[in-house]
Amino acid sequence: MESGCIRLWHNKDGADVSVKFFLPGELCASLQNMHTEEPSKYELETITPCVVRLLGKAEFEREAARTPGLKDYMESVMVHCLVNYQDLFVDRIARTPEERYRALIAEEPDILDFVPLHYIASYLGITPVSLSRIRKKAHLS
Repeated sequence: MESGCIRLWHNKDGADVSVKFFLPGELCASLQNMHTEEPSKYELETITPCVVRLLGKAEFEREAARTPGLKDYMESVMVHCLVNYQDLFVDRIARTPEERYRALIAEEPDILDFVPLHYIASYLGITPVSLSRIRKKAHLS
C-alpha cells in the first residue's frame, strides 16, 4: 500500500471487531482467501483515501516464478502476520485494556494519525467511552 489506511475486520453478532490496520508501506491481504481461495471471514475496508497496487493470486504466482526470493519474502510476511495475530489473541487474555492501549501507541504510534478512535476501541476490545477514559488517564500520567 502506498498511502492511506485499510482495516481488516470481522462482524461478530452485529458489532464489528477490528483485527488489523494496514498503514503505508505495508502489504495488505486477506491471508485466508489467498491461502484457501475461499471467501474470507474478514472484510477489508479503506478508512482513509488509499493508493494501492492490486495483485491477484494468479499474478502473484507468475511474479513469484519470475522473481527469485519473492515467494520466500511472502512466506515471511505471512509468518509475521500469524505471530501478530497470536499476540493479539494473548493480549486480549493477559493484558488490561489500558495495557493494550499503551502497547499499541508505543509499538505503532502512527496508528493514531490514520485510525479513528472508535476503530481503535474496537481493536482493543473496548467501547469508545472506555477508550476515552484510558486516553484521559494516560495523558495525566
